[in-house]
Amino acid sequence: MIVKNNFTFRKVTLDHGSITAGQQAETWMPTPTVSNENDAKFTLLNGSIIKAGTLTIKPGSNYFIGGNAGANTDKSMIKANLIKYNWHTYLQGNLVIEATPDYIQAGNSIDCLHVDDKVIQTGFDESKYEVETCGGIINEGNSGDPDPENPSKPDTGDNIIYTYAFEDQWPAYGDFDMNDIVISINKMTITNEKQLTIQGNVRAVGSSRKTGIGIQFLNVNSNEVILSGKVQSGIPTFENGQNNPVVILSTHAHKYCNASITDDDYTFYCTDPTAGGTYNSGDGAEFEITLTFSTAEAATKAMNIKNMDIFIISKEAQGNIKRTEIHLPNYAPTSLGTTALFGMSNDASAYNKMLNANQKGYYISTEGLAWGICIPSTKVWKWPKERKIITDVYPDFKNWVISGGETENINWISNHNNDIFIKP
Repeated sequence: MIVKNNFTFRKVTLDHGSITAGQQAETWMPTPTVSNENDAKFTLLNGSIIKAGTLTIKPGSNYFIGGNAGANTDKSMIKANLIKYNWHTYLQGNLVIEATPDYIQAGNSIDCLHVDDKVIQTGFDESKYEVETCGGIINEGNSGDPDPENPSKPDTGDNIIYTYAFEDQWPAYGDFDMNDIVISINKMTITNEKQLTIQGNVRAVGSSRKTGIGIQFLNVNSNEVILSGKVQSGIPTFENGQNNPVVILSTHAHKYCNASITDDDYTFYCTDPTAGGTYNSGDGAEFEITLTFSTAEAATKAMNIKNMDIFIISKEAQGNIKRTEIHLPNYAPTSLGTTALFGMSNDASAYNKMLNANQKGYYISTEGLAWGICIPSTKVWKWPKERKIITDVYPDFKNWVISGGETENINWISNHNNDIFIKP
């Protein structure tokens, strides 16, 4: 069924079928608005899909049910840029929900949404599931990493340090020195089978603005975890209003690394050797997060580095405007992060009208570059000095990022000039 403008329903059953706005340049486009009459029921059988711009669920007891076929094959899908729930809505059965991370906009309460354990919820374009209907392949599925659906065994060890580096000018390139925030995960350990401890440092702050740092945990149920440890605010807590559990490590990275400075002092920390000892001392701020799970399996799953989405907050929320977050490539923003800048300036998280570039993935530029990277090594990665473009400092960096940041191609970190930061 091809619907160009608006589709309104009360009782609908799709069997190996689809509702879209038709094809454009070989891409199946979403129907701009899909909504229901009161007390509606939408049944999707054997790999059916509804693809919408905005899906608005009006008051009443409403059901979306996926059925038939195997548990891991021929899943049906609801895919939308935005879903608005206004009253009790039940998601059940063999169903995948793909939507932007801020997709729950509940008119009454978030408690109005009831989701079965079998239902898979992911960000837009993030699930691995292909949906092929009688009209052809409507959804190709995301085969790349990270794939939060089926995490592999933990890919960490006692001798591996993960260094995360960010540029804070997204969606523009900025000075692209990739030292605005540098974080290291030094060690992850499981004790008593169920207790996962993550230890790390915020090592550098080359940002000239107040900048926050957070970790979004994928494949973790916050209701089944007890938190302890040490972050900037004291004992870590899960942030309110999030779909996935999120811990904020710091709301003010400069002050976190150097507690003696004033609140409005944004002097660079450990990026400019000429700044003096006060701003180049120590190893930054140490943090520790301990998650105690109900089962050993849950602790092992959470330990997978790919299920830890470390991100920065370059601008706090203002009124109705959500905060500006910067994540590694293909990690979606949290529920509190804005999507309004997608496809702007150099970004290709959405179709970039300014540069006429197709969507590449979350937080990936039109050239295939990234604003956040993770480097696994046996020691902390040496980041560029202040205002030294990373592609000049590390000549092989660009090819590594464009190739998808493959771990086996990490040799680029050994080829650099003298513009790496070393403590004076």
